[in-house]
Parts: sequence; C-alpha cells; structure tokens
Amino acid sequence: MPRQFINSGSNPFQTELGPSAFNPNPPDDLINRQGERAIWLRALPPPSKMQTGRMLGEEDEPWMYRIDRVRRMPQETIINQHIEGLDLFTKFGPISKVRDLYMFRNEDYGGNVHLEVEKFSDNRITIKPNPEFVPDYEFQCDYEVETFERRFIKPFIQTKAGRNLFLDTDELIVKIHSVHRHISGTEQFELLADVKTDLTKIILPQASEAGREFILDITTFSPISIGYRTIDARDKRLSDKSGLSLVAGDLDLVVPTNINLSKDDILIPLNSLNTEKEWIQRGEDGRFPIKLSPVREVYAIYSDTEEFHDFEIEDFRFLKINEQTPDNLMIVYGYNPRFRVLPESTISAIARKVQPRKYNARLDQTSLDLGNIFEEILK
Repeated sequence: MPRQFINSGSNPFQTELGPSAFNPNPPDDLINRQGERAIWLRALPPPSKMQTGRMLGEEDEPWMYRIDRVRRMPQETIINQHIEGLDLFTKFGPISKVRDLYMFRNEDYGGNVHLEVEKFSDNRITIKPNPEFVPDYEFQCDYEVETFERRFIKPFIQTKAGRNLFLDTDELIVKIHSVHRHISGTEQFELLADVKTDLTKIILPQASEAGREFILDITTFSPISIGYRTIDARDKRLSDKSGLSLVAGDLDLVVPTNINLSKDDILIPLNSLNTEKEWIQRGEDGRFPIKLSPVREVYAIYSDTEEFHDFEIEDFRFLKINEQTPDNLMIVYGYNPRFRVLPESTISAIARKVQPRKYNARLDQTSLDLGNIFEEILK
C-alpha cells in the first residue's frame, strides 16, 4: 500500500460491498486497512524458462527479481470534502501519473465530464479550468503512484531512549542517505556514521535520549496489503484431483484489484515470523551469511562453549559479530517466510465492479538477497 494521505474512506456512506457467499472476496478498502503488509517481487525468468514452461527452481539458470517502481491504484471516488478550488486530493500518493479523471454526472444533464490535469504533486491534482466543473459532484480518478519515495524529515523527534528510531508510517525504510543528530547545548547537528535499517526502523550506532532531534534523509518503500489464510489438512480441495494440486500449508491469498500477480512471483508477509536454527560460517568479509532472509530478529547465537550478544544484522541476511568468535556459530533467528504464487487464480465481479483477485501460494525458500534487490532498483 502506498503512502496514505487521507485516512477517511473514499465514500462517506460506505457503499463498498462486503464479503458474502455470492461475493467471497473482501473489498479493496478492507484489504488496505486490515490486510498484512507484504513485499511483492516480480520473478523474471531466464530464456530457458520461457521456452520450457517449467516452474521456478527446475533449472540452474538464475532468475531476476524486481519491484515495480510505480503501481496503479484501484479507481477512486473523490468527494467534495477532498476538493479545494481546482485541487482534488487522492487518498494515496505520491502520484506519478493520472490515467483518467472525470466528474460523474447523470446522462440527463449531459453525462460524465472528463477533466484535464494541469499538474500533480504528492496526492494533490490540479485541474485546468472547466466551465462544467462542479465541486459538489463525485469524481472518479484512475491514477498511479510511486512505490519508492525519497523523504527529507526535519525535525524528527526521538520518542523513546535507545538506538532505534521508529517512523509513524506503514512504509519500509530501504535506504539511509544521511542521519544528522542535534548536538546538545548548541544549534548544530552532527552527521552519524554507520547507521543501519532493518526495514521497519533506523538503528543508530549509539543510544540517544528521548526527545533528541534528528534530520533524516531516507528512501522509503510502500509494500502492498494482502489477506491470506493457511490451507489445513482438513480442506476438501486437497483430495480433489482436478485443477491445481494443493497441499497442506499452501495459502489462500487475496489481493486488491490493482495488484496483478503472476505465476512464480514472490510474496514476503512482513508480520509473520518463522523460527530457524542453523550453523553459519564466517565469510571472506568477516560477516556470517544467513540462509533464510529477511532476518527480522536474532534470538540466540552460540559456539560450542559460550553465547554471544554483541551483534548486528546487515543487508537483512548477514550477521556481524562485534566480539571475538570462532568461524562457525549456531544461530537461532526469526525471518519473514517467502511464498511463491501458483499458476491459477480466481476473479470475480459484482455490481459492475471488478473484485479483488484470489490466488494460491506455496512456501518457497528460493535464495535471494533482498538488500541487493533494493540496491539495484535504487541505483
């Protein structure tokens, strides 16, 4: 879900159709408000994959994973509470393109009025003057938003003492350009070195007290929102020999209408954590690569004789120990599981409106470096 500028619903009368036996999928607004955030990676196959039609993992040739820099939003209704003069405000932003914008008007009064856009910024659309424009009418907007946004935040006030800075947002912090901290007793700021992120927070090199002022220059990423449930062993579809073969542990997955998943795409839910134990070995750069990523928590690190506590996670999959250790360690950690989208999907429509699409997905621990993927996109 992109950065949200307007917290209220797009329609004051809440006319969205809810789930029912006839319409089993939840509406877009419900998924965006109550769904789980997830990273969506497009899987781009090598030429041999396109020629053979085989599934992911059946050849040695590496796949590429990419993240869309722009995302089309579901068509949005803009009401007069979100209109100021010739400026219309969408629920999400920053806007990258307005595909279509029109004023809804009854056919008896001449039908819909298409409006020309003069400029747009963040979630503001400024239209060109039009004698037929009436702000009390409803407006339909079809637009795209940027998924990556460079943000300059000044001031940012630390709310809790410690090394962690939390942004009050659903966005992920994917790159830190600079962090400046206020020098107590002066009007100056100092540039901090070795500042890191684990997607959800900024990790400082040293602790700071609550109330400290910072200047942040960061790039954030807007994840999508999904709804899902695990298929258990009692599901009747597991014994159905027709259609797609499902197994216990697969997901029933529903996404908003603007998310066009395809076979073999990867989804990483960001609230769910799986726990793993493995032996890790020091690499040439002194760090310990971890098999499953993104790593979100480290519960324990052991050698044969002792436990270690002074460590950091870098690039979501590398362990850096700040004390003397053997070259082989045992780590217990929590990571976000990854799921691969299966070939088939279910679509539905009701009341002349396309409904969110339903897919199935399967747990898949394909090796990928999430930090490197973000770095490549942001070059």
